[in-house]
Amino acid sequence: KATIAQVHGYCYGGGLNIVLESDLAVAADNSLFTHPGWRYIGPTTDVWLMLETLGIKKAKELMLTGIPMNASQALEYGLVNKVVPLDKLEEETMRLAETVAALPFDGIVIGKVQFEAALEAMGMGSALTASYILHCLQTNIRYDPGEFNLFRERRQKGVKGALTTREKHYKA
Repeated sequence: KATIAQVHGYCYGGGLNIVLESDLAVAADNSLFTHPGWRYIGPTTDVWLMLETLGIKKAKELMLTGIPMNASQALEYGLVNKVVPLDKLEEETMRLAETVAALPFDGIVIGKVQFEAALEAMGMGSALTASYILHCLQTNIRYDPGEFNLFRERRQKGVKGALTTREKHYKA
């Protein structure tokens, strides 16, 4: 089946992963995209899709700064297919869904299998394996004095306190 992400507001963390994994994405003009967790522990299993979708420099920028992309930038870099005003978001998403739904189901299935085979030929399987290893390594990060440690801050101050400390630390 084809998947379409309908995005508005903050599309952070897992929301960004959903957009990356979706076949199509329509975003409201008020949307912002990033993965804040990259600031504390580095990129997650979605890094291969970020590289393929955004390119090396933009993916590294998101990873190293955590500064969100706005909807126009997301469109420019290919993260979303279309940006519309918030009041037109559902209408445009449904129009796109109806267009896709008019296609033969078997054609969609065959096309998606072909895309998956192409991604595998491009190294997707190896990238996923590497990201699982990376995830294991991230659970053992050693923080130097002065570095922001989300896990320690959360344990000592609770979630709200940790987020407040995080904002002061990163200032962006």
